[in-house]
Amino acid sequence: KLLGTEDIVSTKQYIEVLCRIFRNSEGKQLDPNEMRTVKRAVSGLFKSLQNDPVQIRQDLDNLRDLTFYLPSHDGRLAKSNTLVFDDAPHYKSRIQGNIGV
Repeated sequence: KLLGTEDIVSTKQYIEVLCRIFRNSEGKQLDPNEMRTVKRAVSGLFKSLQNDPVQIRQDLDNLRDLTFYLPSHDGRLAKSNTLVFDDAPHYKSRIQGNIGV
């Protein structure tokens, strides 16, 4: 705490880490160390979303101008609003080409 650290990593901090990694990678494919860090950040991010809803809302309200990045299937970070979670891969052939798959 003397160095300015917090006891608990906030949702905002996880999102900022992902944003910094995106900027450093310049949208290119992540190297293994970056991918490992991204996986840890995403895991921590989703665990943090189970914390106090009021604090999460405050964190997210403070991030309105920050772009949220998540890993894509090709090993790059992409804007979260451009990604689709494929929970039914058996339908992939039906939508091929319709949404950029």
